[in-house]
This record gives sequence, C-alpha cells and structure tokens, in this order.
Amino acid sequence: MKRMYLLVLWLLPFLMLPIYSQAISQSELRDSSKYVQFKSVADYKVYYVDMESITPITAPEGHRRITATVYALVDGEDYIAAVQMEYDYQLDRSLRQLLSKHDVLKSQGQDSPYISVWRDKQDNIGITCRILGVKEYTLSGNSIAELYKIDNVYKDISELSFKGNQYKMLNAIYKQAYSIYFDDEMSSKLL
Repeated sequence: MKRMYLLVLWLLPFLMLPIYSQAISQSELRDSSKYVQFKSVADYKVYYVDMESITPITAPEGHRRITATVYALVDGEDYIAAVQMEYDYQLDRSLRQLLSKHDVLKSQGQDSPYISVWRDKQDNIGITCRILGVKEYTLSGNSIAELYKIDNVYKDISELSFKGNQYKMLNAIYKQAYSIYFDDEMSSKLL
C-alpha cells in the first residue's frame, strides 16, 4: 500500500503536466491587465490571452515557437476553456518576407501584382499550432472535472487564418515574445 501511495505521488506531476493553467473566473479575465481580449464577431466567441504565459521555446532554424495560454468564452455557454497552445511561426512566411521576395522577383523581370502576395499569405499564413492541454472552469472560477474533449471551441483556436482578430491575436502573442510583430519579421536568409 505504501509503495502504491509513493507511486501515485511520483506520477501525479506527470499526469498534471499538460494542464498549465490555474483556476480563473470571467470577472478576473475582464478586470485584469494580464489578459488581452480578442473578440470573434462571427461565432460569438471571446478569447483572452494570458500575456504572462507567453514563452518562446526552441525551434528549428527558420521557425520560432511560442507557448501561451488562451482562455475561450462562448456566448450562451457556462464555462471557460483554458487552452495551452504551442504556436510555430515560419519566418519565411511573414508579410515582410513575402513582400521582399516579390520585390526581388520583380527586379528580375517577373511582373506580378502585389495582390498576389496578399493571396499567397491568405493561402498559407505561416503559423501552425497544436493544443497541449485543456482545462475547463465555471464562469465563477471553479474547476470542472471532465475528460479532455475536442469540440468547436478548441477547433476554432487551432484553425488559423489571415483575417480579423484571430490574426491580430497571433501577432500580439509573437510581439510579446519577440518585441516585433510577426509580419514585420525579416528572415536572415534575405539579409
């Protein structure tokens, strides 16, 4: 019995590792400068990024990776989802990098309009993400003991696009980590 107890104590931190967030209420999210709000008008969701949770992590050359906690609230729902995310930013897909490539090609005689850069960016924003862990809380901040499940709240966070507040959120996360917006980043390959 003692061995079983010690084994459980030893395993407990590893079981809790994917859940990085702490209990939080809706009023704490709204009233703290630690959290930055991003609204999604189309699907009635509000995202709060914990600016103190943003941490750069190691990444392969040409990439930058960041972990962050994003809190999702959905109108009409009675819970807050705390989602631990890992974002991967491909430096060669920043808007500045794409514009530089376009200008180089234009100087070499290839005549394509600037709208092609915009369309290229819409097709591939250069940011991918994965969900590391999810924890749900009631609006008053109590933990909900449910199994991890992927529903529309989590899918929306991981489906990234080059539009609206979602892209602003991705740029704000990058700026917090690296002191420059992702679209202003220049890869060292062109320098």
